[in-house]
Amino acid sequence: MRIVIKNNDADLEEVQSIQSQVSMATIERDEEPLTAALTPALLGNGSLSDAALLLPFNFSASQTTHTLQLLAQFAAANPPIDKSDQSRVTSMLAAAGIKNGTYTAPAGIDYTQVYTLIGEEFLALLDPLNHAFDQNGWFILHPSLSGNFGVEYTARAYIAWFGYLQLADYVAAYPTYLDPAFPATQVSLQLAANESYIMTFSEKPPVTGFWSLTAYNSSNYLVPNSLDRYALGDRSNLTYSDGTRVYADASSNGAFSILIQPADIAPGANWTDNWLPSPAGGGQFTVNRK
Repeated sequence: MRIVIKNNDADLEEVQSIQSQVSMATIERDEEPLTAALTPALLGNGSLSDAALLLPFNFSASQTTHTLQLLAQFAAANPPIDKSDQSRVTSMLAAAGIKNGTYTAPAGIDYTQVYTLIGEEFLALLDPLNHAFDQNGWFILHPSLSGNFGVEYTARAYIAWFGYLQLADYVAAYPTYLDPAFPATQVSLQLAANESYIMTFSEKPPVTGFWSLTAYNSSNYLVPNSLDRYALGDRSNLTYSDGTRVYADASSNGAFSILIQPADIAPGANWTDNWLPSPAGGGQFTVNRK
């Protein structure tokens, strides 16, 4: 649960008052479990731990097998959100070897071809035809591919990797930046150890709620850094080039910049408040606005 504060003591005290009234309790169930228990064996006895950091087309054959065995156990208790698609999904799963709670790999399966097809499906989402907005390197997927996915299973799998628990488009927008200097198939940015990006905003983003810019490493986790800073936005102490606070005065609305630079190279003092750390030593990462 998120509660927005505006960097002042009164808001913080109010939020803490709300939090103090929240509690959790365990409720015993008399019914049979809805589905199989998540045991180490069901999770591949550790074989899926590494798979959590990989895109599906980078799985090994054994990771693919364990993942589909896991899916087989949960498929009956996790039907499509669009109930009219139940028959089609059941047929597709059966063709893939999932039936009656078990997975049996189809004879003669070519894993290389499978992974190629998955990669092509994912990359097809980068086609501008699938974008509701596409400008200056930033894009947003169509509403049908964002948050409430319906029968768009490829988009659901894509977002499970690149933007876990994405909200529906009417709640939040998630512009993603693709560097035009890189091939269209490279969905991440890249910096050498001595390089940086500077992202300049012509004015404060005109939003009714809040906005933030977040960096994620090559495994789509937040970037570790000494400042414990993982995002910058309207709730941060951003400054203009003259050192005044961007959000200290509601009437000010000039250009400001954010520096994206490796976490192990601290910038000059004039950039400290506007520094969003990227992976130490350089490497690939992504940035996402909300």
